[in-house]
Amino acid sequence: MASFLQRLIPFRKRRRVRLAHEIPALSPRQRWMWRGGLGLAIFLATIFLFPLRVSIEPPEYLVGSISSEEIIAPFEFEVKKSQAEFEREQAVAAEGVKSIFTRDDQGIPVSRILAQLERSRRDPWLMSRMQDSLEVRFSRDLQTSLALPDTGRILVQALGESLSQIRTTGFLDAQDAQLLEQQGTVMLREGASQREVGASDLYDRNRVQALGERRGSELYGELGKQVLSELLDVFSSPNVFFDPAATNEARELAREQVNPVRGQVQRGERIIDSNVRITQEHAATLAALEEALRARAAGGGARSWIGPILGRMVLVSAFLILLAVFLRGTQREVWDNFSLLTLLGLISLITLGFAAAIVRTPDLSPFLIPSAFAGILVALLLNDIVALATVVWLTALISTVTGWGLPVALVGLVGGATAVFSVHGVKHRIGVYRSMLWIALANMAVVLGLRLIGGSGRSAGLLTELAWSMGSAGLFTALAMLSLPVFERSFDLATDISLLELSDLNRSIFKRMMIEANGTYHHSMVIGSLAEAAAEAVGANPLLARVGAYYHDIGKIAKSNYFGENLRRGSKNPHERLTPTMSSLILESHVREGLE
Repeated sequence: MASFLQRLIPFRKRRRVRLAHEIPALSPRQRWMWRGGLGLAIFLATIFLFPLRVSIEPPEYLVGSISSEEIIAPFEFEVKKSQAEFEREQAVAAEGVKSIFTRDDQGIPVSRILAQLERSRRDPWLMSRMQDSLEVRFSRDLQTSLALPDTGRILVQALGESLSQIRTTGFLDAQDAQLLEQQGTVMLREGASQREVGASDLYDRNRVQALGERRGSELYGELGKQVLSELLDVFSSPNVFFDPAATNEARELAREQVNPVRGQVQRGERIIDSNVRITQEHAATLAALEEALRARAAGGGARSWIGPILGRMVLVSAFLILLAVFLRGTQREVWDNFSLLTLLGLISLITLGFAAAIVRTPDLSPFLIPSAFAGILVALLLNDIVALATVVWLTALISTVTGWGLPVALVGLVGGATAVFSVHGVKHRIGVYRSMLWIALANMAVVLGLRLIGGSGRSAGLLTELAWSMGSAGLFTALAMLSLPVFERSFDLATDISLLELSDLNRSIFKRMMIEANGTYHHSMVIGSLAEAAAEAVGANPLLARVGAYYHDIGKIAKSNYFGENLRRGSKNPHERLTPTMSSLILESHVREGLE
C-alpha cells in the first residue's frame, strides 16, 4: 500500500541525489560565459533601473550663506516667480479690476408711461385702475393736481423730462448704490464700450427724490415739490445693475495676464560670483537654472541622455571589473564556484533594485540606502571578506549613479561594514536581530557627525535623517533574515544558524536513529566530538564538522542490521548470507540513502 501511494503521489517520491563525482563540471568557456552573463545582468540593471541624472547641477546655496564659486549661465533661461509671489500678483491684479455694471433699458418706455398717465389723470375710474395695476395709492394732493387741466399737463411733462434724464444718466437700486459707494468708482458697460463712473455720475433713490423736489419746487413751490417727487418715486425704476459674471470674467482675465516670468538670464551671464553673500534673488535664479537643466534633460532629445548613459556605462564597467579582479585574485573559491558567484550576483541585483525603488520614490530618503542587506546576507552565506568588498562596491556604485553624494555613501559604507562585523560568528537568529541595534547606531553616528562637521547639528532636518538611517537598519536587517532561508534552500548552503538548528538532538531523525540504529547513533556522537575538536585545532568550522559527523551515517537507519555497530552480541552477520557484490552494494547505498 505504501509503495502504491508513493507511485500515486509525486511529492512522496524520494528524489535521486547525484553524488559529487556524478555532477558534470563546467568547461572554462562555460564558466566565463556564466560570469559574463552575471556581469551583463548587473550592468544592464544599473544602467536602466536608475533614472538618468542631470549632468550639470548648480550647488545648493542657502540665502545668507557665502558662495564658494562663480556660476555662469550655460544657456539662456527664464527666471520664474515663486508660486507665492505669482499668486500674490494675480490677487493684486484681480483686486485692481473694478466691478462692472451694465445698462438695461428694457423697461416701459417713458412715452407710454406719459400717455397712460395723460389718459387717466382726469378720469377717476381710470386713475383708480392705474393705481391698482401699480399697487400704489396716490396722495389726495397728487390726484387733485393731476386732475387740473394746466397743472396736470405741466406735471406730466415735467415727469417725462425727469424720467428721460434719469434713464439717460442711469439709475441704481439701493444694494448696487451701496456697492458703488464702497468702491468709489466702477465700470459702466454700455454696449461695446464702457466707462468709469462714480457715485455722483448715477442716480440712486435719494438723488431721484432730490431731483423731483427741486424741479417741482421750481414749478409750484411746496406743492409741486411734493407731487413731482411722488410721481418720480412711483414711475422711476433702476436700469443700471451690477454684473457679477462679467466682473469675474474680467478679473480672471487679469489673473491670466500676470506674467509668471520674473526675468531672463542670457547665456554666459554671471549668475553669482565667488565669495558673495547669497540673496533671495540669487537663490531664485539658481533654482530656475536647476529647473531648466532638468527640463532640458527630460526633453532635450538624444543629446540629453546619450552622455549620461555613456558615463554610467563607463563607471559601472569599471566597478564590475574591479570586483572581478578582486574575486579572481583573492576569493578563488567564490570565483570558481558558479553557484556562489550566482548567489553573489543575485544579492547584488536585489540590493540595486531596492536602491532604484528608493531613488524613484520621492517620499523616501537616500539615507534608507540598503547596504546592510547585502552585508548581512553575504557575510552569513559566504564570508566576511567578500561581504566587505560587496558593501564597498555596491555603496560606491549606488551613490555614484543616484547622485546621493558623499554623506549617503558614508552612511551606507559604515552601516554595511557594521552589518558584516556584527553578524560574524552569530549562531542564533536572535543574534542577527541584535546586530540591527549596532547598524542603527553606526548609521546615526555618521549622520550626526556629518551634521556637526557641517555646522548644522541643530538643523530641523537632523531628526528626520536620523530616523531614516535608523529605519534603514531595521528594514533591511528584517528583509535579510526573511530572505536568508530562501537563499540557503535555493543554493544548498548552510549558515552557522542553520547548522546549530540541525545539531539539535531532539530532531526526529536523531530520535529515530537512537531507536532503530543505536550503535550508529553513539558512533555518530563520538565522531562528532572528535571532528569538532580536530576542526578547532586546525582553524576550520567546528560546528560544520560536528553537524556533518552527526548526519554522515543517517543512511544506515533503513538497513541498520547490516552494519556492525548495530549487531547484538552473538547475532550472525547478515552479510555472510550475501554475495560480495550485493554486500558491497548495501554498504555503499547508505551514503545515497543518507543524502536522499
